[in-house]
Amino acid sequence: MDAENKKAHWIFLGLLFLAGIALYSNSLKVPFLFDDGPNIIQNASLRKLPDLRAIWDANAKTRFLPYLSFAVNCSVGKANVFGYHLFNLALHIFNSFWVYLLVLGLLATPKLRGTYPPNAAIYLAGFSALLFLCHPLQTQAVTYLVQRITSMAAFFYLGAVVLYLKARLEQNRSYYCIAWGMTVAAMFCKEISFTLPAVLILTEALFFGFPEGKRKAFLRWVPFLATLFIIPFFVHAEVKSDMVRHVFLPIQKNALSRGDYFLTEINVLGTYLRLFFFPAGQNADYAYPLAHSFFEPKTFSCFLILAGLFASALAMWRRNRLAAFSIFWFFLTLSVESSFFPIDDVIAEHRMYLPLAGCAIFLSVGIYFLLRKISCCVAAGVILLAVLSGMTCARNRVWRNEVVFWEDVIRKSPQKARGYNNLGQYYCTIGERGKGLELFETAYRLDPHYVPACFNLALGYHREGKLDRALALYEKTIEMDPEYYIAYNNRGNVYAQQGNWDAAAGAFKKAIAIEPSYVPAYDNLGLVYQRKGDRPTAVAFFNKAIQLDPDYASAYTHLGMVLNDRGEKVQAVKLFRKAMQLDPRDKKPVDELYKLYLHRTDAAPEV
Repeated sequence: MDAENKKAHWIFLGLLFLAGIALYSNSLKVPFLFDDGPNIIQNASLRKLPDLRAIWDANAKTRFLPYLSFAVNCSVGKANVFGYHLFNLALHIFNSFWVYLLVLGLLATPKLRGTYPPNAAIYLAGFSALLFLCHPLQTQAVTYLVQRITSMAAFFYLGAVVLYLKARLEQNRSYYCIAWGMTVAAMFCKEISFTLPAVLILTEALFFGFPEGKRKAFLRWVPFLATLFIIPFFVHAEVKSDMVRHVFLPIQKNALSRGDYFLTEINVLGTYLRLFFFPAGQNADYAYPLAHSFFEPKTFSCFLILAGLFASALAMWRRNRLAAFSIFWFFLTLSVESSFFPIDDVIAEHRMYLPLAGCAIFLSVGIYFLLRKISCCVAAGVILLAVLSGMTCARNRVWRNEVVFWEDVIRKSPQKARGYNNLGQYYCTIGERGKGLELFETAYRLDPHYVPACFNLALGYHREGKLDRALALYEKTIEMDPEYYIAYNNRGNVYAQQGNWDAAAGAFKKAIAIEPSYVPAYDNLGLVYQRKGDRPTAVAFFNKAIQLDPDYASAYTHLGMVLNDRGEKVQAVKLFRKAMQLDPRDKKPVDELYKLYLHRTDAAPEV
């Protein structure tokens, strides 16, 4: 590489870095949204670092590395979103570097070497990377914190392909080993990584052509092909676990048949392509129409478009290998989530994060062959990137707070229950329970089979003191989802408020049987036994809650109350103070501490 080209490469990498910072600077304070709560804030295992085994056991094994990174964020910054966003943004910028190096690596392969002049090569690599970085479709995988799962998988996926290329071009075993290590790491980030070995084989076939023979090439792939067992092994091992049901996979009470899901995904792929070329009307939660027949006009039309695209890739196998590669990349990287394996959310913008690398390469090649002159290509690229960058900044503003975010969802999906339900949850957290209850009622009216809306409506009535209505809705929640352990716990709370201690204990025990790590149920069960006069059993349950989550303030308060009743005043004071330290907003330990001191002396303690 001559000095001039080397300088151009560093300029492009610097440009990518600065563009990433500028584009996402308005997203660094976006709060935890959507699934961030259950996956990050309420995930007690993330607060157990450096206990890697606890994180491994509590989360999906095929997503272990992203959850480990969340644990690091939690350890360093607790619930401060800035560190989480900074990590996500760094991943996105590094992924754009990978795209840049990927295109340069492909252009250096035997089948493409010398095909493009040096300035065209830098343009194709730079424009592809900038498209990947700036496109507004990427916002969901970057700004939506839990979708670090997707961007981290892309980091290792892209890195593995780039380093495999480098190993082949330089005949360097070190790069080969690192590429294999990154493939293994990708398999522990997200299930989309299952297609990575296929992409490596595609790369070999398109850009090297098996010069030493297919048998030797196959031996080179054996370590990569061996990684294909990782994801099926862990998914099969975990498919019946509660963690998988409630975190790893969506709850699929009304799951589509494989056939209907596949037909719907034909339309979804068409929508993804439309969003890439015309990213208007982005939505964090689509109310997407389902397809039930291949010959529905939209489905058949989308199939013809996709079939034509695939056929064009085959036709360009020798004439335009880079364009062919980009099309095959699009289909391969979407094949896990957009094929025959039903997921309740049939469409999600973050699923286009990795496929968009292929789309960006395709568009770069298309503009180059359409305009030919590099100066014209650069001018067109600057205009397009400016428009996309503005749309990215605008899209990030939609994520800035819960009200704006969910109102945007409701406006675009007015017949879908989830937006109303989640906005209602937000209003309840800030104390506007009346407004929250109204939204829960709307969500439940739109979809009486939507479990979260039924549960939250029950919770709303519970907080209003309407115990009979709450109990009926908790029962319906359990009827729709017999594994919804939180509903059992809350049903137990209703029974406890009604003085039915045996029924309450039974409900709490059922919650624990379904989810042995659910801390509130242990705490509540301890309160039941305390009320029944069985202090040793109560203490055992409170200690179990603390063991599972050392930051669960309520258990310290309740344990302190029992020890105080047993005359262990000094230990009780320590527990009350610990509870106050963990949750300064909770007045209960403060009240208990005052009672204890006022009983002993006229002087109240400092708190």
